[in-house]
Amino acid sequence: MKRYSILLTILLGITLLSGCFSPLSLSEIKDQLNPTPMNTHSTTDPTPIKYDDVPHNINRVLVRIDHTYREHLDAFLAKSDSHILNEWSEIGWFMVSVPTNETPLSYISKLRKVIGVSWAEPEMEYEIPTPVSKNSVMLSGGSSAKPGQKYEVAVVPDRPQYGMQWGHQNINSEAAWEITTGDPSVIVAIVDTGVDKGHPEFVGKTFVGDYNAIDGSTDVTDNNGHGTHVAGIAADDGLTGEIAGVAWQCPIMPVRVMNNAGEIYNSYLIEAMLYLADYANANPGVRIVANMSIGGRGYSYAFKDAIDAAAEKGVLLVTSAGNDYKRIIGYPSCFNGVVDVAASDPYDRRTDFSTIGPWTSLAAPGTMIYSTVPGGAYESWDGTSMASPFACGAAALVLSAHPGLTPLQIKNQLEQTAQGAPSFNEELGYGVMDIAAAVGALEPMIYGSLDVTTNIISTDATGWLGVGVISIYDSNGLLAGFGTTGENANYLFHALKPGTYRVQVVYYDVFDDLYRIQSKSATVARETTTAVDFDFAIPVSVTTTPLEHYTIDQTAAEYTYHYQVDFTVATEGCYDFITSSSGTALDTAITLYDAVGNELAYNDDHEGGHNFSRIIKKLPVGTYTVVVETWDPDEQPILTCNLDINSFTVTY
Repeated sequence: MKRYSILLTILLGITLLSGCFSPLSLSEIKDQLNPTPMNTHSTTDPTPIKYDDVPHNINRVLVRIDHTYREHLDAFLAKSDSHILNEWSEIGWFMVSVPTNETPLSYISKLRKVIGVSWAEPEMEYEIPTPVSKNSVMLSGGSSAKPGQKYEVAVVPDRPQYGMQWGHQNINSEAAWEITTGDPSVIVAIVDTGVDKGHPEFVGKTFVGDYNAIDGSTDVTDNNGHGTHVAGIAADDGLTGEIAGVAWQCPIMPVRVMNNAGEIYNSYLIEAMLYLADYANANPGVRIVANMSIGGRGYSYAFKDAIDAAAEKGVLLVTSAGNDYKRIIGYPSCFNGVVDVAASDPYDRRTDFSTIGPWTSLAAPGTMIYSTVPGGAYESWDGTSMASPFACGAAALVLSAHPGLTPLQIKNQLEQTAQGAPSFNEELGYGVMDIAAAVGALEPMIYGSLDVTTNIISTDATGWLGVGVISIYDSNGLLAGFGTTGENANYLFHALKPGTYRVQVVYYDVFDDLYRIQSKSATVARETTTAVDFDFAIPVSVTTTPLEHYTIDQTAAEYTYHYQVDFTVATEGCYDFITSSSGTALDTAITLYDAVGNELAYNDDHEGGHNFSRIIKKLPVGTYTVVVETWDPDEQPILTCNLDINSFTVTY
C-alpha cells in the first residue's frame, strides 16, 4: 500500500435564498431560511443556490479560485475552449467565456469541480428600478420650515426652483448646511447610467475620476437620464443654477455601469466598486461615498466581495430599497454593511411603492423629487432611486464633518440619528433621516462582529479540501450574513445588530459523500467581536489500496473509442476510478453506473484540466459498470489508456 495526497473536488452547500422574483411573507421567508438545527448530515446539497430564473448573460460566467491552484483553472479553460475575459486579482475572481457547446449553468457546474475553485456564478443582470412616475408636479413654495421643525435655519438656498424641493425640509438639510455643505476631499460617486456633465445646473461643479465600467474609458454619457437625476439630488452645489443638492462642496465622480443596450451586469458593478477601491487607495487624502440606485434578484458572491474590498479602502455604498411595494429580497440592498434607503412622502410616511424588509436602514424623500435630466431639463420623479441619493449626500456631509469615520460608523451615524431611532420597523428602518443630527454629535456604535472559525484547512497530506459555507440567521430566522471560509478557515462578519444568531456551516466530505452540517448559537454585542468555532471530522490522511488495473487498447475493437468493465464492491467504502496515459496523450471521459444502468457519476477532467479522468465515490456493496471513452471520438477515435480502481482508507 502507499500514501499520497488526494486532491478533492468540493461542491458547496449554500444556505441562501436567491433568484426569487415573487414577494414573500415573513413566514415564507422563515420557512425557507430557517437553518438545520445543530449537527446533522445530508446526501444532497441541503439548500442549493438557484440561478435558473435569474436573468444572466449567456456568454460569460464568473469564477473564484484560490491563487495557489490557478494552473488548474488555466488548464481547464484551455481544454474546454474557454478563455479569460477579465481578472480581478484583488478579490480572486475571473470572468470567462462560455464554450459554444455549453450553457452558463452547465459550465458553472463543471467549473465548480476544478481543484481550487470555491465558487462560480452567472454574470447576472441587474437593473435600475423603473421610476414609478415622471411628472412636472410643482409643490407650493413658501416657508422652508416644515411643521414642528426643531431647528432655527439660516442657510436657505436662493435658487429659483428650490420651492419645489420639499425633501430638504423634511430631512433638515438647511440646519445641516449651517454646519457643513461638504468638503472637496469627500467624493460622491454616482454609480449609475452616467451623468450629463454639460447640464447648465452643473456649471462650476467639480467632477473627478470619470469612469466607464463597461469598457474602461472615461465616457460617462448618460443615455438614460437616471444617473443625471440622481447626481442632482446628491451633490448639486446649491449656489448656482435652479436647484440645490445635498452635498454642495463635494465633487461628483460619474461611474457609468449601463451599456449602450441598456443592460447592467454584475461584472460592471464589480468593476465599478474595485475602481472606487483603487481610486481611494491611490488618493489617500480623499474619501468616497457611492450611490447605487440599482438592484437585482440574484445573490452575487463576486459583487459582495467587491463591495467588501471597497469598504476596506473606506468606501461606503448607499443603495435604493427598490420599488416592489412589498418585502422582496434584492441586492445590493440586502447585503449587510450597505445603507439601504426606503422612500418617504411629504408626511414622512412610507410611499406605497417602497420595498420593505428588516434590512432597511432609513428613509428619505422619494416622491415628486425635482432634479436634473439630460439636455438641460428638470423633472420630478418618484422612486427609491430618488431617496437613495439624499442619503448618499447626507453620508458625504457626515464624512465632511467627521472625516475619520469608517464606512460602518457612517452607516451607524445615519441610522441612529434618523427621526425614528432607536425604534425600528421594516417600512422606514430607523425612520426618515435627519441630516442636521447626523452631522452633529456622534452616536454610539450599535453593531458588532462575528468571527466564524473552522478546522477546514487544506494540507499537503490531504490536498484541496474545499471550503465551508457559512450562513447566519437572526432571531426571526432571516438570513443576516453569508460567506465562505478562506485560507485561514474563517470568515469575519461585520455590521451585525446585537442579538442572538444561529450560525450554520456546511462542508462536503467527498469520501463519505455527505454534506456535513453544524449549527450553533452566538450572541453578538455592541462594538465587540464574538468568536464561534466549528470542528468538523476532516481527513488527515488517506491510504489507497490498488484493486484492479486495466491496460486499454481498443484499436481492434468494434467500438474503438469505448470500453466498459464490471466491478464488484464487496465492502462498502470509498472507491477511486482513474484513467492515465499508456503512452499516448489522450482526453478521456469516465462514467460509473449501478447494476440497473443508472448513472452514478461522470468525469471528463481529472484534476481540473488534465487529459485523464477520475471519479471518487462512496459505494455500497453491489455490482457496477465502469465506462471509459475518448472525450471527442471525432478527434481521437481510438481509446488507449490505463484504468485503475482503488479503495481508500481515510483517517479523520
